[in-house]
Amino acid sequence: MKSRHSHTERVLEMIEPLEHSFTGGRFRAIAKCECGREITWSANSMPAPDVILTKVRKRARGWDIDTKRKTVICHECIEALAETIAEEKAEELAEKVLAEIRQEPEQPPAPVAPVAPEPAPIIEEVEIEEEVIMPETVEKSAAARQAKRMVYALLEEGYDDKKKCYRTGWSDDKIADETGASVQLVAQVREEDFGPLGKPEELRNLEAQIASIADEASRLAGSTLAALSAMEAKIKKLQDEVSLYGRKYPK
Repeated sequence: MKSRHSHTERVLEMIEPLEHSFTGGRFRAIAKCECGREITWSANSMPAPDVILTKVRKRARGWDIDTKRKTVICHECIEALAETIAEEKAEELAEKVLAEIRQEPEQPPAPVAPVAPEPAPIIEEVEIEEEVIMPETVEKSAAARQAKRMVYALLEEGYDDKKKCYRTGWSDDKIADETGASVQLVAQVREEDFGPLGKPEELRNLEAQIASIADEASRLAGSTLAALSAMEAKIKKLQDEVSLYGRKYPK
């Protein structure tokens, strides 16, 4: 028990900064950004650390999961950080240019020849429509992300990785109904991160039963034809014997 416990602790140390939990007999690894966004991957048992990190990174595309710095940053925070760095660099460059301008000696202004005034330009007023992000749009985006996380969780439960098909009672339509996601989204996530839409086990069982019955019918048909041929041969032989008596006795 002590060795198993120490092994678990080593695995959890090697997958930091991922959080973890054991719920309902399943191991769950959670990549959680400081902004509150999170990605969850689960399995029936605790796999090796590199398997856990590979699975979570595959699911959290665009995220930065650094086991050396023990940090998790989601793709949206990365984009925001990049914008902040770009703005800071632009401000530094502007300050540098202004400093160089202030250091240059002032030159006496050159004489300017009189120039006839130009006619004032005609300025047309153009209305610029501002893009307004409605609260409904933000709510739909958050709902879509939540639905996608639920799709991943149900695919983990209902899809058989070894047989590359759904377990009994599961399908794209079932997951779409339970999560509110479209069937197209469920199919896309399944194809990219889990596997193809293989034949379910109940369908394979039905096909096997049909094949078995067909083989048995073929065998019975063959034996029946052989028996009929044998009976026809016996009848022919008996008819030949009857015909011999017919020559001696009137009909």
